[in-house]
Amino acid sequence: TENESTLEEAAIKQPAWHFIKSDAALRASLCTTMLNGGYPSSDSNDSFTNISAELRLELNQNPALLPPIPFCCLSSPAHTTTCPFFSMEDAFGPVLKSASVNWPDKKESLDKYFQSILLPHCLKLCLTLAGEQTKVASEQGKTDVYLGRPPYENLSPLPDPFIPLEDHSEEAMAHAYAILRRTRLMKSIRFIVGGGIPLKVLTEFLRGPEWRSQAMGIPVWWCPWIHDLGLLVHAALYGFGSITTVLPLQLSLIKQHVRETFVDGTSDRKPFLPKCFLDQATKEEIYAWV
Repeated sequence: TENESTLEEAAIKQPAWHFIKSDAALRASLCTTMLNGGYPSSDSNDSFTNISAELRLELNQNPALLPPIPFCCLSSPAHTTTCPFFSMEDAFGPVLKSASVNWPDKKESLDKYFQSILLPHCLKLCLTLAGEQTKVASEQGKTDVYLGRPPYENLSPLPDPFIPLEDHSEEAMAHAYAILRRTRLMKSIRFIVGGGIPLKVLTEFLRGPEWRSQAMGIPVWWCPWIHDLGLLVHAALYGFGSITTVLPLQLSLIKQHVRETFVDGTSDRKPFLPKCFLDQATKEEIYAWV
């Protein structure tokens, strides 16, 4: 019938991501997931989707580089073996499943939603609200003071492309900025550990004076060429939010590293703690220090 034809035409004209537009709860879940894990690896807009072969070999030889790495990725030296990065399916598959949406059917449309709708909205939100704040501050003669918009209960705490900009809270703008920043950060991480920078150049930089001069506030035992590189690998494989989790195996390797560096030493290096302290301290005191 004519009505059926009209409905079919309307369905055809709808964008592939229309199912997201009609589900506010799903939009919030997708936004929160990206806020936590960063923008995952995507075949459509990423040149680097796996850990480079030379870094994979280094991970095989140096377990201190913040495991767990998927052992199936590291156990074989074959060139066909890959170690894929944190992917769209890893990040958003469970979210879509909980919303009763079939992942394989929506993979491309989800990527288009992020690239053409959510990320541009985050940028527009940041620029618009920042412009409002600058204008208000300037009118009050306080150009160096950050002024927030008056809060009210109906403001959205998350960036949402389908509500007006003025209905977003300061928190939503902060979240939008974090999403944009973490999207760029995750893309940079994948470039670094995916082979965009040779491993030799990367480790020389991490061992060099320029990077070590930025080491204010980090633990005394921290070695950038071990622990910074490990964080990059961990974020690339499991998402940005995963770097705050320290597993028992990781903790044991950190303790082993601290003991070798400061207490026991190695075959070619003396311990860094003074000999007088090590001679006088009891095992219990050394254990507590470690």
